[in-house]
Amino acid sequence: MRIDLLLAREPLGEILACTLAGYWQRSNAQTCQVQFLTKRQEREALAERQAQVWLVNQRLNAIYVSEAEAPIFAPVRQEFIRSRIWWRRPLQRAYVRAASAPLGRKRLAHMALVVTPPLPQAGQKLIVPGNHKIRILDYRQGTAVSLLKAGFPQAFMENEIEAYRVALQCALPVPEMLAIDPDGGWFVQRYLCGTPLNRLPSPELERRTRQQAFVHLRRLAEMTARIQPVGEYLDSLLGRIRLRIDDAHLLSPAEKRDWHALSQALHRRIEPEQRVKDLTLAFTHGDFQPANLLSQDDRLWIIDWEYSAERQAGYDALVFLLASRNPAGLGKRLARFASAGLNQGQLSLLEGWPGFDLTSQPSRRLHAHIFALEEIALRLEENANPLYIRPNPGLRQLGQELGTWLKN
Repeated sequence: MRIDLLLAREPLGEILACTLAGYWQRSNAQTCQVQFLTKRQEREALAERQAQVWLVNQRLNAIYVSEAEAPIFAPVRQEFIRSRIWWRRPLQRAYVRAASAPLGRKRLAHMALVVTPPLPQAGQKLIVPGNHKIRILDYRQGTAVSLLKAGFPQAFMENEIEAYRVALQCALPVPEMLAIDPDGGWFVQRYLCGTPLNRLPSPELERRTRQQAFVHLRRLAEMTARIQPVGEYLDSLLGRIRLRIDDAHLLSPAEKRDWHALSQALHRRIEPEQRVKDLTLAFTHGDFQPANLLSQDDRLWIIDWEYSAERQAGYDALVFLLASRNPAGLGKRLARFASAGLNQGQLSLLEGWPGFDLTSQPSRRLHAHIFALEEIALRLEENANPLYIRPNPGLRQLGQELGTWLKN
């Protein structure tokens, strides 16, 4: 998630300052102060004391010092230099190059972190804020440190650590885990610099990478699959959703009623005869989308497992093929999937996928309705953090799209 969206959702400046100061104080065995400042405040702070300035660029979603070594920007270039929209590519390429060049770094930065005392080897590090963690990439050391954001619940960090263990057992291509905090506050992985699937310049490379990713996720489903009656899984899922709605501090009473009504309507759409059938559950990635599939030297890496959990075995495939991480238009995509199914190219990716029968319309509708409930559960859990001052933009849009789908 981009810095501008994080700033709108949470007190990001305080979170960054507290998280980084705590980590640097422990790792460097000395007192460390971090302040999140505007450009004007930055100038005033520097006039008062000797400090180190880390520049915050919202568009690059990155934090770095002005004298940073050029190689630290490789991940930024890989992710942002090629826009997915063809007519934006020249301007976006020019901006990324200017913002990461020595003369443009400070001029194009939006805010700053002021660190006292100055940190050693700052020029070889890049800080990347994320949904639940902050990453410090050190290209010279070859490490990527993931820090749990200060004040955030540990569940997502624990999910990710456990998921990497499961993924390695299933021989999935994930970054090597080098160290784990016994208290669950951080972990260290091998540094990698890959290009997201949706930013690859070659359609053929994109096709091969996507196919490899589906092969690996299918193996994960096969190796972790178990059977449970549809009705039992639905009752458990609906119970979790009800608790999340009742505890949601960001939702008004009217919104809570709407979410209860929506989830119950989806639950009722599943016929009694389908509830007694077996459903294949499996360990899932939870955020299986192009941005989390990296290609490096023609090798695939699957990253960011913080939303991993047991769900219906075909959940990850539906996240990808229905593009559910972009809720706009999801209602229409779900309706098309339930009525007509997938095209031949999509079906070829699912060949041999366990417990995912798409041959009949009733079966597709069953998977679609379960998937909708699973998406509600995930989105509500994602927005349950008491530090959030407003929900992620996708939460309300998801409700609108699912409501529209049910009415048609």
